[in-house]
Amino acid sequence: GINAEYGNFNVTSVSCQMDYRRAENRGLFVGLFRQILYASRKSCHQAAFELCKLLYNLQPEGDPLAMLLFIDTLALKTEDYSFVIGFVEQFEHGNSVRMLPNFAYSLALATFYKEVMENSGSHANSTELLEHAVLFFPLIAHGLCDKCNIQCATNGSFVSNETVHKSHTKSLTQQCKLYVERASDLWRDSAVVAWFKSAVNRVNEGYLNYPEYIRSMEVRKSVFMRPPLNVMRHIFISDIPPVSALLPTDAFETTQDPHDPMPPPDSYADYKSEVERSRAQLDPITAFINSLLPGYNPDGAVEEDGAPRGLQIGRFLQPAGDGEGEVPEGAGGPGWRDNVRAIPGPFGDFVRDMLNSLARNNEDGIEVVDETGEGAEESDEEEFDIEEEDRLD
Repeated sequence: GINAEYGNFNVTSVSCQMDYRRAENRGLFVGLFRQILYASRKSCHQAAFELCKLLYNLQPEGDPLAMLLFIDTLALKTEDYSFVIGFVEQFEHGNSVRMLPNFAYSLALATFYKEVMENSGSHANSTELLEHAVLFFPLIAHGLCDKCNIQCATNGSFVSNETVHKSHTKSLTQQCKLYVERASDLWRDSAVVAWFKSAVNRVNEGYLNYPEYIRSMEVRKSVFMRPPLNVMRHIFISDIPPVSALLPTDAFETTQDPHDPMPPPDSYADYKSEVERSRAQLDPITAFINSLLPGYNPDGAVEEDGAPRGLQIGRFLQPAGDGEGEVPEGAGGPGWRDNVRAIPGPFGDFVRDMLNSLARNNEDGIEVVDETGEGAEESDEEEFDIEEEDRLD
């Protein structure tokens, strides 16, 4: 975690990083991501972009929340085109981000706007990048045409070909749809639409003549086989229905905590919360009995003296033979019998009958401990003294 008194920790410094595997750190990661999504929905793109850079810098090595799927779109919305171009160049000699469908299109768009700002008069570079993006990831081009109502020529029908769409793996389809949902507004400008249409029409008409056509098919079928864990986290937290529906079904085999979805398998923590410790100590039968009683606290909170809050009758049940009259810790609290007798109405009768039945059932290995720590061997006569004292009253 972060120690507020440690003055050398500066979140704006690239040298200050955090480990996502550490459970105490993940709340900050997820909280920042949700703040980015909120700021973006409110059109506070500059704030969202700065937070996105911050979150990426916290752990750029593994990028646990897949900020690479979002940072390019936010940079374009803030008109920081140099950032997108420079970011791609940084990765040119390693794992090139050009292989990510969102960066393939964003790089082309950033280059186009850069050419416009420089009054170059030519869009040769940006057009080449866009044609490359359409050739490798035609599903995005098809989605942008639908979202922005762009009518493109259907000669050759590469972009709208159903067979071509099926060549995208499910993981690649997720990333393509995610980009279309987030970035379609960037492609509605009239100058961008004209440039986009010309590039798509050129690919539609002559895709077989491109030297990288065969390689593009291999990339779509082999590179994006299954979404990595960080991409699944990103999609889960983003909660965009058309994209979330494509998550693998095994991602929901266990209930996902919205505050810590899909934790890494090598996760670690320095402490366990009091809730986790108290729940771990209770077997299912004891937990069920406790849940029937008034004052039951499902979080297992404790008082200052260490005694459990509420009436914890289950603590008085222990397997026979665990010790000669040994009382489990917290079992012999003062006045617990009075509390049982004081439960009113039919529910109180049910609890008393249940406890009396358990007291009689010693042959099944259940022993009910009385206030002195001695087993209730004379259960048929005593029956917790509950029914007898009720008759006397």
